[in-house]
Amino acid sequence: MSVSTRRLAASLALDVRLQAQSKLYAIGLFAAVLLGLGTRWLLSVSEHPDAYVAPALAAFYVLGVGGTTYMFGAATILMEKGEGTLHALRVSPLRRREYVLSKIITLTAFATVESAVIYLIAGGLGVPPLPLLAGVLMLGVLYTLIGLGQSAAHDSMTSFLFPWAVLSSLIIQLPVLSIVDLGPSWLWHLIPTQAPILVMLSAARPLSVGQWVYVALMGAASITVAALWCRARFRRYLGLTEDR
Repeated sequence: MSVSTRRLAASLALDVRLQAQSKLYAIGLFAAVLLGLGTRWLLSVSEHPDAYVAPALAAFYVLGVGGTTYMFGAATILMEKGEGTLHALRVSPLRRREYVLSKIITLTAFATVESAVIYLIAGGLGVPPLPLLAGVLMLGVLYTLIGLGQSAAHDSMTSFLFPWAVLSSLIIQLPVLSIVDLGPSWLWHLIPTQAPILVMLSAARPLSVGQWVYVALMGAASITVAALWCRARFRRYLGLTEDR
């Protein structure tokens, strides 16, 4: 095992422990149960529930799982700022990219657990899980990077939330309207979350070649841009350079 791999493994273990101690997992699972029950109820009052399982899951994954991942990413930065962890990171062997990667892995993995809870409670066993999983993984990485980068400039949850977090989360979740065919399709395709939404909807209906090309290009571009933006924010506000 390389030195870098050992550092990453230690960071992963520490992140899991701190996230559990901070009750993030308990909050996330509680939210997942509520979302699963909400999805199940929504489908029970629908005239054609089988046709709406995948769209309903996709919508709740973007609004719920994506939202909690975004908030958890921000919360970890704010907590570690308050505890002085980020200051200590500047002189520790752990590299900035390893620190960020650890957050992405742990929070995206937990987003997968949340989505599985919703899937099982909502009665989604008839829906192919792989497209849903792929969409959740895309959402997890994207939302974590945005949450980490956006919170880097703040010292409290209040200053983080108002107004920019509320505004940005509202904008990034707007493509949910495309699931129910509301609004201009071209506009939703300009927002990164449209790509994972299409991937998840492919569990219920096949996508065209053009749609898959869009998913690949938008998915790769949005995550790359988010990663570069997060790196720039860490350098500017946290003093974490490429080597730290």
